Amino acid sequence: MVRAVLDQIDRHNSVVNAFCWVDRDAALRGASDSEARWMAGAPRGLIDGVPVGVKDNVLVAGMPARFGSKLTSDAPVAHDAPAVARLHEQGAIIIGKTSMPEFGWKAVTDSPLTGVTRNPWDTRKTPGGSSGGAVAAVVLGMGNIHLGTDGGGSIRIPAAFAGSYGIKPTRARVPAWPASPLGTLAHVGCLTRSVADAAHDRGDGVGFVRPVDAGDAQADRAGRHGSPVERGLHHLMQDLFDRQLARRVQVRARPAALRQDEPALVGEQAHRLCAPGVNAQDMHPS
Repeated sequence: MVRAVLDQIDRHNSVVNAFCWVDRDAALRGASDSEARWMAGAPRGLIDGVPVGVKDNVLVAGMPARFGSKLTSDAPVAHDAPAVARLHEQGAIIIGKTSMPEFGWKAVTDSPLTGVTRNPWDTRKTPGGSSGGAVAAVVLGMGNIHLGTDGGGSIRIPAAFAGSYGIKPTRARVPAWPASPLGTLAHVGCLTRSVADAAHDRGDGVGFVRPVDAGDAQADRAGRHGSPVERGLHHLMQDLFDRQLARRVQVRARPAALRQDEPALVGEQAHRLCAPGVNAQDMHPS
């Protein structure tokens, strides 16, 4: 599988500019080690041996992290980002780093460092951004899973432009380090050719990420954030949302398009959403 991915990179990367860094030797060594684990009946996880690409603003030990900029160092970094560490724990093989615009600041993918990344369906057009290298790679079979980041659409836009699956997971579902300049708006997610490739039948949306335990999930729902300011903002916004939802549940439906009993059922569910003492108003189509 790794050799097939490397062949695809050799065949297409000079055209679409999806990868800005490829570690061929390390990938082949990883494939050999993974094959030995599978032959021994002891794979590390479901994605042991699966080729993965990583956006160039996500740290991979032994590879540079240039963020698409000439202002950054080309020295290999010393540590994995948490999402990459979890991939390694499951036996995934990191093929290399995918192209992005300088510091991920725009929704197309070109930079002074790596040049223009092109849409694999029509090379006259952009694959979107800022995870444009990742989506070009996944569409052309240059790896099964590609890590990206998304603050204002940087996974979702490329997925839409190039026809792949992409997900921006719920905040803190996938740990993000180092912190993004966009703060808590930026999340780490993935691009794949299908939903099944991302979920691996585990139903959690990003199957390569360990599920959080019940305590972590409860703490997240309670508003556990990195600072008192963030916690306060979370509680304020949640309170405002709850009040607004209770106050302004609206039911919009065209009765002719519904079964005779459905408007009543919808209205019943809407009233159940409201807090005690709050009335819901039915809104009829104009």
